[in-house]
Amino acid sequence: MPLKLTDQQIQQKLTEGRNYKRLYTELKVKYDDAQAEIKQLHTELSEQRVAFEAIIENQNARITELETIAIWKQAKRRYTNQD
Repeated sequence: MPLKLTDQQIQQKLTEGRNYKRLYTELKVKYDDAQAEIKQLHTELSEQRVAFEAIIENQNARITELETIAIWKQAKRRYTNQD
């Protein structure tokens, strides 16, 4: 035989249901906001990674150029000192 709920129990269950529904909507908004922020941060990170890789590539080219210049200067000094 099914157990019948009292009026107080019914009211309590209805209140719990309303509370769960309210909490769900509040948390859903927070969750959606957090997901949007995470997506934005991933995009920013990717953009920064590309920018930093370009900077590093540029710096490596400069270093190589400076090393070449330094080697030529050393060779020139050695050549002029031998005379």
